[in-house]
Amino acid sequence: MAAAQLLDYEAIQLWNVTRGTRLETYAITGTDEHSICANGAAAHLMKPKDIIIIASFTFVKTTSEYLHQAKVVFVDENNQIKEIGSEIPGPKLR
Repeated sequence: MAAAQLLDYEAIQLWNVTRGTRLETYAITGTDEHSICANGAAAHLMKPKDIIIIASFTFVKTTSEYLHQAKVVFVDENNQIKEIGSEIPGPKLR
């Protein structure tokens, strides 16, 4: 959450690449900085070791949209940060 600058109770979408499921929920700080946990009904759509994308976005005013920079955080299979960077538009490879 810190690397992506997510706030507690900020709305997020979870896109499960492994299962093809999507859901909207909110982020909360857990007890382990490298764990991601789905609670309640969301737990039925996520399983340990699934590959997921956590997306958070905002609506910005026209005058401030040029100041906003999207942040992308890539982690490994242990949720250790591998790379933090900007979004790359189109089919370009990192």
